[in-house]
Amino acid sequence: MKSRAITLFLIGLLFCGSSAFSQGHSVITLSGRVLDAENDAPIANANMFLSYTMLGAATDQNGEFSIPRVPLGTQQLVISCIGYEIQRISLRLTTAKDRSYEIKLAPKVLEAPAVNIYSTQPVEWKKQLQEFEKLFLGTSRNAAKTRIVNPEVLDFKIDNAANQFSAEASDILHIENRALGYRIFYLLESFSFHNEIVKYTGSAKFEHLTPQNEKEAKQWLRNRDRTHRGSLRHFLAALASEQVKNAGFLVYKMPELQEDIYTAELQEVNLKNLLSAGELPFERNLHFFECLQVVYSKEMEEQEYIYWRLNYDKSAMHMNTQKRHESLRPHAQTSWIVMNKTFATFDTAGYLYDPLAVTVYGYWGWQSVADLLPYEYSPHNKSNED
Repeated sequence: MKSRAITLFLIGLLFCGSSAFSQGHSVITLSGRVLDAENDAPIANANMFLSYTMLGAATDQNGEFSIPRVPLGTQQLVISCIGYEIQRISLRLTTAKDRSYEIKLAPKVLEAPAVNIYSTQPVEWKKQLQEFEKLFLGTSRNAAKTRIVNPEVLDFKIDNAANQFSAEASDILHIENRALGYRIFYLLESFSFHNEIVKYTGSAKFEHLTPQNEKEAKQWLRNRDRTHRGSLRHFLAALASEQVKNAGFLVYKMPELQEDIYTAELQEVNLKNLLSAGELPFERNLHFFECLQVVYSKEMEEQEYIYWRLNYDKSAMHMNTQKRHESLRPHAQTSWIVMNKTFATFDTAGYLYDPLAVTVYGYWGWQSVADLLPYEYSPHNKSNED
């Protein structure tokens, strides 16, 4: 692949696991017990959730839990408790039969590193936090109203020799998104910024925020719909339902992601050749060679994206005044997608099972944690988030 004029984000977290909440699929109950791996004693108050959903539970005094209304498909169950190692279990649910699990957590081995106590937070750490928030939460309209409530759990590292910026979190990040009306509990697994590409993985649980008034509640619904329109999730759902053009998407193929992606030679795509049936009736397999360019014609770029694009577009440094002025005008939202594996499985609601099966660039790559919606969200039925 040639070097890119626009360096874009790889979002590795957006579509881990899947649930077709709005499709009327069968649901089951997950239940069981959580025990100490060393002595089999029940663990109370262990928290567990299905990643990127609003579904979760806490264990009772007997270590027992129950999570109802779990849709079929591929899920990631995350279990955490103070004093124990976090455990993640990948679940493949293909039949409408309740499941019961015995889960054992290993006690966490605590180290006692040297502790530096500051009367105020170091200036350099604050600068690094601002950079992390810009890269992790994003720079979209939603990001302007999103904040990390407990930033003190973050630690940053800069490797000047490798030109890499990385971050670690000692606890779950609490994120408040007052643009979309969600509280997000985010378990950060990895985060790095290298060669102008951001990569991060993690798991998240969503909860509703309480609106201040009816006006804010209605604004949240509008913002959720706006965020969904033109997204990768929207595109995949339209692809599964054979409504790509009606939904406003134009799809082309390119030989590869080229240096000048805006003037590359494009060819129309036979959309039926992109899909094959999955294992379950509501699953599809996405597969293609080369690179797809996807244009969402019903929405224009946010101004924040234009500034971001110019900041990361190396060719912008060589633009003349007329061309730069033209580049400041909003265009239709344009994204690119390439396959990393032979195929990528998703469901008809638009959720990818394996986040590493594809890489997205452009508008989709720019969207970040502040633009996440829980799997329960449906543009057709707002009530199913309750």
